[in-house]
Amino acid sequence: MKSLYLFLFLFVSFLFKAQTFESFNFTGALNANGWTSHSGTAGQLQTLTSASNSGASLYYNNLPLSVGNRLQLIAGNSEDVNKAITGISGAGYFSFLINVPNTTGMNEAGEYFASFGATSTSFAAKVYVKPGTGPNTVKFGILNTTGTATYGTTDYPCNTTHFVVVKLKASVVTPAQLAEASIWVNPVPGSTEPTATAINAAGSSPFTSFALLILRQAGSLATSTTTGNLELDEIRYGSTWASVTPVNTVSCVSYDISNVSKCSSYSFNNQIYTTSGTYMITLPNANAAGCDSVITLNLIIKQPSFSTINITNCGEYTLNGSTYTSTGQYTQTLIDANAVGCDSTITLNLNIVSSINYYQDLDNDGYGNPNVVVSACSVNPGYVAVSGDCNDNNALVYPGATEVPENGVDEDCNGLDAPLLPIQLGTYQFTGTTTCPSADNAVVSQPTNATFSLFSTLNTTCSSSSGVFNNSAWNQSATIDLNEYNQFSISSSTCNKLKLDRIAFHHRASSTGGTPTWVIRSSLDNYSSNIGSGLSGNNGGVIIDDTVYLGTTFHDLSNVSFRFYLIGMGSSSATWRMDNVSLFGNVIAITTPILQSATISSNATSVCAGTDVIFTSTSTNTWSSATYQWQLNNADISGATSSSYTSANLANLDVVRLLVSTSLGCIANPIFTSTGIEISVNSSSTNSISQTACGSYLWNGTTYSSSGVYTGATTNCVTESLNLTINPSSTNSTSQLACDSYVWNGTTYNSSGVYTGETVNCVTESLNLTITPSSTNSTSQSACDSYLWNGTTYNTSGVYTGETVNCVTESLNLTITPSSTNSTSQTACGSYLWNGTTYSTSGVYTGATTNCVTESLDLIITPSSTNSTSASACNSYSWNGTTYNTSGVYTGATTNCVTETLDLTITPSSIYTTTTSASGPYTWNGQTYTSSGVYTGTTENCVTQELNLTITPLAASLSLQLFLDGYYIYGSNPASMRAARYINLIESGSANPGAITDVDLITVELRSATSLNVVAYSVSPILQKNGSVQCTFPIGALGNSYYVVVKHRSSLPLWSANPVTISGSTVLNFSNNIATAYTDASVAPMSTLVSGLYASRLGELNGDGYLDGVDYTVFETDTYLSQYGGLYLLNGDFNGDAYVDASDFSVFDFNARLGSYEQRP
Repeated sequence: MKSLYLFLFLFVSFLFKAQTFESFNFTGALNANGWTSHSGTAGQLQTLTSASNSGASLYYNNLPLSVGNRLQLIAGNSEDVNKAITGISGAGYFSFLINVPNTTGMNEAGEYFASFGATSTSFAAKVYVKPGTGPNTVKFGILNTTGTATYGTTDYPCNTTHFVVVKLKASVVTPAQLAEASIWVNPVPGSTEPTATAINAAGSSPFTSFALLILRQAGSLATSTTTGNLELDEIRYGSTWASVTPVNTVSCVSYDISNVSKCSSYSFNNQIYTTSGTYMITLPNANAAGCDSVITLNLIIKQPSFSTINITNCGEYTLNGSTYTSTGQYTQTLIDANAVGCDSTITLNLNIVSSINYYQDLDNDGYGNPNVVVSACSVNPGYVAVSGDCNDNNALVYPGATEVPENGVDEDCNGLDAPLLPIQLGTYQFTGTTTCPSADNAVVSQPTNATFSLFSTLNTTCSSSSGVFNNSAWNQSATIDLNEYNQFSISSSTCNKLKLDRIAFHHRASSTGGTPTWVIRSSLDNYSSNIGSGLSGNNGGVIIDDTVYLGTTFHDLSNVSFRFYLIGMGSSSATWRMDNVSLFGNVIAITTPILQSATISSNATSVCAGTDVIFTSTSTNTWSSATYQWQLNNADISGATSSSYTSANLANLDVVRLLVSTSLGCIANPIFTSTGIEISVNSSSTNSISQTACGSYLWNGTTYSSSGVYTGATTNCVTESLNLTINPSSTNSTSQLACDSYVWNGTTYNSSGVYTGETVNCVTESLNLTITPSSTNSTSQSACDSYLWNGTTYNTSGVYTGETVNCVTESLNLTITPSSTNSTSQTACGSYLWNGTTYSTSGVYTGATTNCVTESLDLIITPSSTNSTSASACNSYSWNGTTYNTSGVYTGATTNCVTETLDLTITPSSIYTTTTSASGPYTWNGQTYTSSGVYTGTTENCVTQELNLTITPLAASLSLQLFLDGYYIYGSNPASMRAARYINLIESGSANPGAITDVDLITVELRSATSLNVVAYSVSPILQKNGSVQCTFPIGALGNSYYVVVKHRSSLPLWSANPVTISGSTVLNFSNNIATAYTDASVAPMSTLVSGLYASRLGELNGDGYLDGVDYTVFETDTYLSQYGGLYLLNGDFNGDAYVDASDFSVFDFNARLGSYEQRP
């Protein structure tokens, strides 16, 4: 460390006054400390009091020490403030210290944060900041008034204090001399004015008044237009350079420079630093003179390295001297071993195996063929442990090899040939005045290994216009005129090919009316289809940029032309301007065979002698200069130079192959040699047969109708031959009619048709047969007794057959039914309706005859009469199963011609109610009632007597259910307590002295619900073994609400949880519901005997409401008095067994240990 101590202690006379305009020697908002907020959210600009490199201030070497705090600008906040300045004219300066903690939220294009101001809306010398090109850096810039800021070229680190000086030359009155702003970053304090970091004179408005200093916190995080996070301090202004760059000339401050390089982090002055940088550290009163020591720490933080290696090895593996014999993960830390001198930590993922796969490496490139593998524990010569070589015959091809773009070879074995990124091959800029043609219509520069044509036009008129290609007389229709266009072309040189990507161009149409539309076509399809189109505006004066992407069709070309057509112009005088026509793509050298793959095939590999054999080739990506040569038995075949070859003169076991070559001198020939195809040639023979036939002959699927010798298929080089004789055929025909079937030449025929019989000497017998199916014409007939048909009388049912004519036989299906009579006897009242006729007298009547049965009626008529009944009823009346609700005469059933009738009178029911009250039982209509209610009596003449009775009791009743925990008999069912023993309860007022159901006397109090200490009523009933207690209170308790308090001579009092309304029959159950008793939740108010059964706690002997030592003293006295059967009522007998002993103590002890006490509201 090098130290410089300055002990000058000099008084210096200054020719200037160095003004510290703002040291931020306050806390809180600027607008509350002398600054005026003129835009944004007031109060956001605040001082920052946390520690910095000089207390809470910023400090820069050789400037006077800072005081106070510093200002903080926060990304996303928005407030502008100003403060008045005076005494500047002509040229003004201001300076400040700045620290940029980070670039979070900072506008990538830059924003300004400080300036001079003539007013709160007129600014000059605007200081800009934006992110630098490197990480965690920024650039500073300056803007005069309006326009674009000018930035310095240097990146300045974040988290470092920088010294910035700004100068503004104010405008003179003459507008020709406007303001000019300059900026310096980190100049030397006390130096003369050096060359500025950046200068800017943009803007057209003069700036003449230095009235304000402006601070600006700008923008929105949502739109990324903020000034970011900044810290400012020690703002100065003045009319000279020296006034804003004062040097600390009187000081005993020492300045040290420390250059430190550490791994991971560095601790200094209780501060841990983890990133490289320059840090200004002030140690108050730390130097030898008792003054501050300012240390400039130039810190380099180096990083340890961490790596992971994955190893599979046989048996064992040694790394850095350590040998491992089992599979696992191991960690090694090598001290100061990495490239920057820090620790290197290695994580070894080790897999120990009994053998390893090794792969054949023919080309010795370190990568083996994955398809040729051996397993061993040691490497074999010519084998390696790493596979993945996709071409083991080429040492330049292996995983991770450098890929040569567009050469057709996958050097890095990723399955792809690396593509070339398209570049700008050429641009037509038309630098001169349009003439057609002109050297100015050439591309700016020709690409290597390719040539562009001049840009030209056909059948349009060139118009003079500087710097563009301008022509008129364009097509005004909506259809393309193929003879009117602008065009250019490009051709590659020998051994090169074109891979074209896109065309970009500027254009503008000057057309009144119409819809100018451009179309691009190419020579690849003879200009038949569009590869791009679009509108060109309509006299809008706006230059349009368009790009047309060409696609893979325009790859692997030697030359191509492009034509620009225009349609829809408004007039022939309208012009179309083109400029900056650029073609993007690549010119690729052909260094490997263009034939990427090829195969040959033949239509047969085994043929008969003299048969044509056709050989064809199939290839992909074949260059146009490829040539073919077929070879027979490795010798060239003369004239066989096309992509296919045919020969009928091959000999047995001849071999044919194909060689593909190219005339391009940059490629070695042949570029492809196919595998040979061996042909088997077999000798031919004929297999002949002779045949005689009548009329025609079918052979091998073909019908022959004339004599001759015919050739058939050839199989295994043997050809079939037919020597055929055809004789003319004739027919001898016979016609015949038959029913159903006919027998001819021993064969039965069942259907009509022409049938062929035997052929003798080419004469064939023929039968023309008509078969008519036999049928029956059936007639069905029914008759009574007999039926006459075709002259014959039939008396019985049956099917009868008549004559047959033309195969149709007549048939009669006859049903004979004997005649009979169906007699019906009927009795009726008054008259009878039969078959539509009403009969009113007795007699025998004949009706219709159906199915030979004659209907007969034997009728007896009886005169009708009525049997009437009169009845009266209340509300309704039921008669013959029907309920009637209204008076009337009703007709019922008729029996033996006598009809029942009802003459009914209905009277509505009513109730006569007697309302009365009683204080005890009440007798009504001979019945005694003991409770209030509505009672129904007798009904007479549809009037029902009703009693509405209210019984008011003479006293209030309360039924309690309560157990004492010590008295409870465990296991009893139903639950029970011990009864009083030997000494009856006569002195306690028992109504049944000595009853075996009595347990003990208790006290039940009704306490006022509002004044708890007021006992309204109190009774002393007997507690029964089953826990029941019956209490009777004076009538005054009825209808009122009280707290119920239960007391026993040896128990803690129980209070009801809530006031209880007393009625004539109130019930309160403490034993089955613990919630019935009041509790403050600290201790349960009752003991739990068994699940769901609770009891009052015994053990309270002195009446103070607590189970404690005082109660024990009383208990102990009772134990001395206890004698069996004599003093049953001793209070210390907690279990009712007539003894005061240890068993009672256990009851007391259990409840006392719980801290039991009287719980009350």
